[in-house]
Amino acid sequence: MNRFITTFVVSFAVVFTASALFAAPVEKTFMSNTTAQKQVDLSLYKLVFSKANLPAKGDGNVGNTNWYDYANTADFTNGYSSALFYFQATNAATSADEWVLAEAPNYSGTSLYKLGLPRVSNADDVVNMVVTGSNVYTSYSAANMPIFSSVTADADGVKSLTNTNLVLEFWGFNYSGNAQSSKPDQNGNAFALPTSGTTTGYDWNDTPDSGGNHGSYQVHLYDAATQSGQ
Repeated sequence: MNRFITTFVVSFAVVFTASALFAAPVEKTFMSNTTAQKQVDLSLYKLVFSKANLPAKGDGNVGNTNWYDYANTADFTNGYSSALFYFQATNAATSADEWVLAEAPNYSGTSLYKLGLPRVSNADDVVNMVVTGSNVYTSYSAANMPIFSSVTADADGVKSLTNTNLVLEFWGFNYSGNAQSSKPDQNGNAFALPTSGTTTGYDWNDTPDSGGNHGSYQVHLYDAATQSGQ
């Protein structure tokens, strides 16, 4: 099994384990962020998808392999045993680039389309689960990511939470902000989630519909100790 990375910089990319690291053109913003790169062992991963400058809504081709700037489908043969998700955006107030790197060592599967953006109205691409044993690294301030408020940044300004939980919400359908009392984890067991305070708004605990084409690609952090997500 292989390991993949997905990165978004208002763009996106995915990587998997292989003998050659990033043998083809890769998502340039992630590759220029040496601080983010050194948080994980990149020798275990290889890029599978890359997309810079996400388009406005209404793109019916989203998620198909020819939609990406780069799609490494040739190396994707035996599925994946781990994934990285990288997101970056420019802070409008400071003009600084800020990023989040989420490592999901226990996220595995065989479908290429459960790593990237889900295709429109395609039930095969739905991911609605919790991945335990995950690690999250960020340059964001606690003001913007209060779930890191008790975390001290390292010398590079990076804050991290290890052995935590990711909530993955990928689907190409409409969805509601109604909270679910549980979602399956990577082993198929029900992972209990609080519904208090997360029942009306779109946040880290949403519910997909079976129709429509609004779509969702959300990677959230859930802290079981404080029963809070972001």
